[in-house]
Amino acid sequence: DETGALILCDIDKFKILNNTLGSDMGDLLLKRVAERLQNSTKSNSFLARLSANEFAIVLTGISSGNLANVKQQLLTRIYQLQEQLQQPYQLNSYTHLCSFSAGASLFEDSQLNAETLMTQAGLALSHSKRKGIGEVSLFHQELADAVTKRVKLEEQLRHAIKQQEFELYLQPQVNSIEEITGAEALIRWPQKNGSFISPADFIPLAEETGLIIPLGYWITERACSILQQWQQDPVKSTLQLSINVSAKQFQQPDFVEQVKGLIKAHAVKKHQLKLELTESLLMDDISDITNKIQQLKEVGVEFALDDFGTGYSSLSYLMQIPFDTLKIDVSFVRNMLDSEEKAQIVHTIIQLGESLKLNIVAEGVETQQQFDYLSRLGCSNFQGYLFSKPLPEAEFSKSNNSSI
Repeated sequence: DETGALILCDIDKFKILNNTLGSDMGDLLLKRVAERLQNSTKSNSFLARLSANEFAIVLTGISSGNLANVKQQLLTRIYQLQEQLQQPYQLNSYTHLCSFSAGASLFEDSQLNAETLMTQAGLALSHSKRKGIGEVSLFHQELADAVTKRVKLEEQLRHAIKQQEFELYLQPQVNSIEEITGAEALIRWPQKNGSFISPADFIPLAEETGLIIPLGYWITERACSILQQWQQDPVKSTLQLSINVSAKQFQQPDFVEQVKGLIKAHAVKKHQLKLELTESLLMDDISDITNKIQQLKEVGVEFALDDFGTGYSSLSYLMQIPFDTLKIDVSFVRNMLDSEEKAQIVHTIIQLGESLKLNIVAEGVETQQQFDYLSRLGCSNFQGYLFSKPLPEAEFSKSNNSSI
């Protein structure tokens, strides 16, 4: 009449301790953790160290009964164990504080084999680590389903990149008198049944697997091809096309040469191609980022800092990196008329852009009231459903109007 559980736990940020104080100190911490585990678990529990900083506990003595009660018992045991493990450690003369993430899977009798149990507890631990540090998760079937779905989606994504199954949709950008000044290219993945796989699903997967590199190259090549076509149209020949560049893509050693090669191959005119970078990129080597931007600006590429105000950027970065444009994130624009705080942030970004002689683009403009307010503040460019939804490339290209 008892239930057991397999618990896997990780010492969070263990690598930092090894890198800063040395592996000897890391080994000492592992010994101290093992001692606490032995002192904190019953004699009929089984303990093991599976890898560098991962431990396993086969916990017994959980009363059977209602599943919700069983889960609560297990969580209580894990939280108690976590509290004991997270007390300060005295490592020679150094006092160390650390947290532990845990994942667990319940078992009764022999319903599950050992391999399945390890897999389930591992999925729960991975889920905890994705949530943050010091998190605890119990296995549930949705975690396994998500892995299966992810594996299938990755396979589809690899095939789609090879077959070039993607499309670029273009969302117009307009000035204060609603004339089109350019567009942002947004990737879409159409399916045979007419539906689309959301970028929110496949872009993070592409980032995790490195597939963002070939995908980003395709986007850049396609954008340059569109700009080449626009040169045949007197109206569109003056428009600018913006594309998003991931940090991983930008960090590639041959990134500058690739972009220069595509610009030359498609005879893209200066100031027509704009690359949008996110603030997460600014956490890397600033001198390397600035050097790459300067090299590409020499051939006429412009740069925008996307989603400004939501990430890590500081004013010092804006002073060092030669951006041309700041984009106000949609999260500020959407609620600025209802939130004094967000309205002030928008106002400050616009003033900052003016002082640094940068163009400002407000994303997610959906109402006339938002447009009027931003115009009064001095915002120079706008993008959003008030003017147009993202349009298929062919539909955008057929338009001969300079305004919407």
